[in-house]
Amino acid sequence: MKRGRIVLLAVLLAGAITAAASGAVAAGTEPVSTATVQSSLNAYLEARCSVIQGGNPSKLATFYDLAVADARNRVKYDQEYLVRYYQEPYKANGYTITDCHFDLKDLHIDIDRRSAQVTVAPVVRYDYRRPGWTTGQTVEEGEGVHTLVLRLTDPGTLKITQHNYDDFFHGNLPDGPFQRGQVVIEPNQKVTNQAFLPPADHKLSLSEKMQVEEAKTIAGAGTTANTVNVALTSMRYDFVSAASYAWAWACEGCRNDSYPGYPSDCTNFASQAVHDSQGGKAPNYYVRWGDAWYINGRKPSYYTSDAWRLVINFRRLLLFGGGGPHGTAVGNPDNLVRGDIIIFQLEGASAPWNHTTLVCSYSQDGTPQLCYHSRDVRDRPWNTMPYKGVTAISMDSAFIYP
Repeated sequence: MKRGRIVLLAVLLAGAITAAASGAVAAGTEPVSTATVQSSLNAYLEARCSVIQGGNPSKLATFYDLAVADARNRVKYDQEYLVRYYQEPYKANGYTITDCHFDLKDLHIDIDRRSAQVTVAPVVRYDYRRPGWTTGQTVEEGEGVHTLVLRLTDPGTLKITQHNYDDFFHGNLPDGPFQRGQVVIEPNQKVTNQAFLPPADHKLSLSEKMQVEEAKTIAGAGTTANTVNVALTSMRYDFVSAASYAWAWACEGCRNDSYPGYPSDCTNFASQAVHDSQGGKAPNYYVRWGDAWYINGRKPSYYTSDAWRLVINFRRLLLFGGGGPHGTAVGNPDNLVRGDIIIFQLEGASAPWNHTTLVCSYSQDGTPQLCYHSRDVRDRPWNTMPYKGVTAISMDSAFIYP
């Protein structure tokens, strides 16, 4: 949706809520109206924000028709989901979430006298902060498409009877409260002379990370490729541009049509940021889009999936590959810089590695903040991800080519 349409929608929504509050839409005048639906939806999303900010999740139940089984199941799940995904991870890291609000993208309302079906793509924006910070850090998270059915239960009162959307855990909540997962370092990974490994004994400050970014850029500058089928004048990884690309395309529904799209888009998105001419500038050579991944220059016959698209394959390419973008798994994700990669095994998921992200910014104390797709997210601190395992990959200052 273009900016003008978003602004217009916000104006219309604000006007509708004001009208409803002032009694312009009288209860019982019309069984269900667009204004009452919008007002109910807005109140429900405000309640979600209250939970995200640390409030009591039981308040959500007041918006559902608990006489309907679908509604009971949804509200019970969402009460725990918002705690597991927002409250616990932020609180465990000493953060407080503030100033939460929802923007409504692609809102559609179909009214059938005493009920309404709503489809909307909410984007939640919230600040998080620690004591002593002068301002908060803003996170933007798309929640995908929500489909809700609201029914008139009392005069002027709408309740949610059905609510469907694909949440971050895909319906598989973690078994227990947030816990920090294991940082994985691969013992047989390939470490090159272009590796720029961060210290493991302390967390780099924000100013130190700026120095590391500069040092990585200088280290990679001027490196030239071997002339094999194609001449490459430079193999420097452009860390800052990779981060800028990821941030620009991490908005809800944003997709670069120059690349194929996939429903599970996290690795496809991160590898774009590494590869694109406006991003990290990894040349499209040796390991091309659509090729299988390579280990030490050999293409395994038993695996033919795309190195740029699948989490496990992209991870293997970066850590063990004989050509293309490369990095080294390190023990402290806090010491990564913009343009580096973090790959997770998320809570609630069975695959050994299932989510690829790229460091696109920092918090005030230098904590890496992530951009990613498959929820489209900007600037979420890495340490709030609900994970079992994490691979923190310090990217090489230059690409490897034969």
